Amino acid sequence: MGLPVSEVGNMEADGDFSLVRSDDESAAAAVVEYFIRSGHKRIIFFPAVNDSAIRSMRRAGYETAVRKAGLKIEFADYKKKENCPDIAVAFEYALALFGKKPFPTALFAQNDMIAAGIYRALTALGQKVPEDIELMGFGDDIETSIIYPESQNPVSTVFVDRKAIGRKAAELLIEKMKDPSFKPRKELLPAGIIHRKTTKGEL
Repeated sequence: MGLPVSEVGNMEADGDFSLVRSDDESAAAAVVEYFIRSGHKRIIFFPAVNDSAIRSMRRAGYETAVRKAGLKIEFADYKKKENCPDIAVAFEYALALFGKKPFPTALFAQNDMIAAGIYRALTALGQKVPEDIELMGFGDDIETSIIYPESQNPVSTVFVDRKAIGRKAAELLIEKMKDPSFKPRKELLPAGIIHRKTTKGEL
């Protein structure tokens, strides 16, 4: 239709569209690097239940950092369930996994809802978090803050600055409106770690 467009979110730039998203790959690698500095040798990644572009980007960052450190890549192997949210699937899987096998010492979740499900499972099993097991989510998702009020939200996470992403996308859109010859750009904005109650803090 000839209209200027900016995309936001975890997808690939398409044709004449500018794209703005968080640098999920680098942020995921930073989480793994934090765990390694904290002395962890076994770091399990819990992907989202359904496949998505986000999953591949965050998973890629995890894999790169783990492989670089010479550690074993480990993924939680979910069985997909129809109309079952991530938090419920993660809770059930974590209960089954940790009820039978030795506990790992570091867990990295694809998103905060998965991390919340894992945290509930660990609490139910009497595990000490973060003393015995550190847990990190991703996204600073508003849903988790609803489950746990902001003052009590325990889940450590990777903060994605959605306001900055929206602002940059608008700036690129305005540039395209002013100058039709403006070439689309892909902008990756940094995302940072927020330590709460499921990690020990910065090292």
